[in-house]
Amino acid sequence: GIEHFAAKFKNEETKSLNDRLAGEKNITFVDLMKITCPKKTSCAVLSPNDTAIFFDPSHLSKDGAAYFGESIASLINSSMPN
Repeated sequence: GIEHFAAKFKNEETKSLNDRLAGEKNITFVDLMKITCPKKTSCAVLSPNDTAIFFDPSHLSKDGAAYFGESIASLINSSMPN
């Protein structure tokens, strides 16, 4: 339910900008939207223990930081050029 509802509020301009940044040479861009909205129709709203991931529209809650922390290392590694 709520994850699919949240996906309706994704900003397409953000996706476009992230795609452009990811394509730039000589930088490593880590797209946090891959964690926030891993699927086109689903965005993370609650942590695995059903607490809010975001404190407000732009800031992570303590549980949200833990949620992101678990995934960010692998996301950074996968974003690094070979």
